[in-house]
Amino acid sequence: MTDDTVKPEVAAAADWWASRLGDGRTDAGEAEVNLLLAGERARTPKRTADERATFRDALLDTLEKHVAPHWESTSYRASAMRAVKVDYGPAAVLADAVDAAGIDLGMAELPVKTHMWIDPGHVTVKEGYGARRVLVWAAEDWERPPCGKHHQEGDHRSYRVFNEVCAKPLYHEDECGDWIPDTKRCRWCGGTYVDHESMEAYARPDACPDWYREAP
Repeated sequence: MTDDTVKPEVAAAADWWASRLGDGRTDAGEAEVNLLLAGERARTPKRTADERATFRDALLDTLEKHVAPHWESTSYRASAMRAVKVDYGPAAVLADAVDAAGIDLGMAELPVKTHMWIDPGHVTVKEGYGARRVLVWAAEDWERPPCGKHHQEGDHRSYRVFNEVCAKPLYHEDECGDWIPDTKRCRWCGGTYVDHESMEAYARPDACPDWYREAP
């Protein structure tokens, strides 16, 4: 396949993975594993421009087939099915492209603990352990929604949730800010998803859970 016969999202995804071939991030979240990967990477010959191009061409075909069955759906499940990842080894869609390109892939040649989502209109990536999800490609007409993350302070054991959400564009790379009032709080008690500990209250703001029906 060529760029003219695949979705632009697929072409952008193939470009990103090809750019990482032989130069993958090696943060696996564990010092011992990182040391092992660094040693392996030092012993692996550098990839040439021709090898990267061959891998990209093969990836166009495998990625297009990978996303096609789930392309029309906007559901969370469909997005997960379109995703491509490398844990300590590449997903099948990447491995098939490596085989088609005739490349003998080393264990440290693609970024470990990396997850890519190929969605209609945009492509996002979390590269490496604990990385932030960032936007790597978007169509000109894609409407980038606001982040919507709740304003919090404290840690995961003890924190306060404010009646505000982040209004910055989704997948921004800096810290959240530009706080605005949250319009998705429960209409009955003013609680948030965290307050209710229930998806029901967040998905249906007018349906406060029965166990939380106390007068404000």
